[in-house]
Amino acid sequence: MVNMDISNFAHLLKDFFAVQANSRLSEKRLGELQVAKLRAIIEHSYKNVPYYRGLFKDNDIAPSDITSLSDLGKLPIISKNDMLNAKRPVQSSEIRDYRLFRTSGTTGVPFNIMKSSREILTEKLIYLRSILSLGYGPLERHACIDIPKDRDFIFPFQKLGVFFTKYLNAFDSNEKLTSELNDFNPSVLSGLTSSLFSISKSNQIPRFDLDSLKFVLSSGEILTPSKRKSVEAYFDSRVYDLYFCEEFGQLMWETKEGGVYAANNDFFILEVLDENGIPSKEGRLVVTSLFHKTMPFIRYELGDCVSALKKSVSDIIVGAGVVRRIEGRQVDLIRVKDKTVSPYVLTCALESIDGLFKFQIQQSNLEIKVFYESSNDLGDQIKEIIHSTLGDDIVVFPINYIFGRKNFKLPVFKYTP
Repeated sequence: MVNMDISNFAHLLKDFFAVQANSRLSEKRLGELQVAKLRAIIEHSYKNVPYYRGLFKDNDIAPSDITSLSDLGKLPIISKNDMLNAKRPVQSSEIRDYRLFRTSGTTGVPFNIMKSSREILTEKLIYLRSILSLGYGPLERHACIDIPKDRDFIFPFQKLGVFFTKYLNAFDSNEKLTSELNDFNPSVLSGLTSSLFSISKSNQIPRFDLDSLKFVLSSGEILTPSKRKSVEAYFDSRVYDLYFCEEFGQLMWETKEGGVYAANNDFFILEVLDENGIPSKEGRLVVTSLFHKTMPFIRYELGDCVSALKKSVSDIIVGAGVVRRIEGRQVDLIRVKDKTVSPYVLTCALESIDGLFKFQIQQSNLEIKVFYESSNDLGDQIKEIIHSTLGDDIVVFPINYIFGRKNFKLPVFKYTP
């Protein structure tokens, strides 16, 4: 359990109001804050993290060379594999009190991440800011369907029912989850996209009435239009998408106006880069955290591709639209001859098939296997959609398959060279 005495509680209140106030910063003031935080994290990483000190020296860069956001381009882009294979420690020698987290490994490479109590707190405050902006009230109930994990960090005021969250096990049956939701009657429901979609498509469960439900939050996997429509229809509530990752917590959230994602630009520097490392409206997402000091992430490539509203996304005020769409994992782009195709395109097309409950696409060169779950034989329809989307050169093998547990996080697409 993370302890919080009176002094820490005072810091919590101060941090809470500071995070809320950042959403009212002008572009100029936001830029000044970003530069100040960037210089601080660069200085800290060089001084206390052997991996970054070596990286800077190997590239003949000193902390004093980074004086603006544009100077970030002087630094190399790093990846999960770079940090996994680092010969020097990637954690700060200055911070001893931290907790260990582990990524899900859906890209095939699990990853251990270290965070201090203060960093965990900041991540929670960032998340809280986003759902408050969507209409969540301090005294309203919040239910979260998630993979089981340690939940020993709570705000002291949550014991009094303020910002209270009840966690439900994503591995439980749809019947049990529905029963617990009925009993709890939350104002806000959040969960893995696959869990919410699975509940919405379970014919054996009658539509239930959560009379206090204001909106639903989806995260963890790509929310396609078809899944959004199904979840909204079942819960009779608006669905907002959140973009989370284990390294950073919440990076972006769908705005109340809908259709675009806002970024937490007061805590992260986001770059959307093409294959040549040039700023672009569509490309890979590279992130620099401005507050993770235990295990810093500077120009860290997440492996996701996004479609942005403009080439420069970090100068947009907090809460304003930044990204149009999360395309999916860069490592899992579909390869077709001399081009790549976002799995989002094919996923949306396949979800138009009536009776297709769950599927996974696996590609090896020009051969695609589609494992799908349905009570009907949908092989011909699947072949037709893939050929019309990707071309007739693709060899398609549809395989009717029972995935077992309905609520686990399933990668929609896998590529094997």
